[in-house]
Amino acid sequence: MGLSRDYNDFVLEFQGVPTFERLLDRARALTAASVNWEPGKTVGNVQTFSLKPLQGKGPRWWARVSEHGPRHGKNAFDLVRSSLTFR
Repeated sequence: MGLSRDYNDFVLEFQGVPTFERLLDRARALTAASVNWEPGKTVGNVQTFSLKPLQGKGPRWWARVSEHGPRHGKNAFDLVRSSLTFR
């Protein structure tokens, strides 16, 4: 059996995916609530924060806050990327 060249065979249907507006509303609410998150480590001018899962279900959220002046803006992305860990 050969591979089909008809890409219409690969149409995906998503059910239950929230609208972009709903996702944006949830992201804004999460960002606004982050002022109450538990502070974590501070390294230099970088402060970490976390939020435990509500009712013990779901992922733990993490945030990293740092301030960089115009001189240091070029290095900000490299600092974030080098501090990420993947499991």
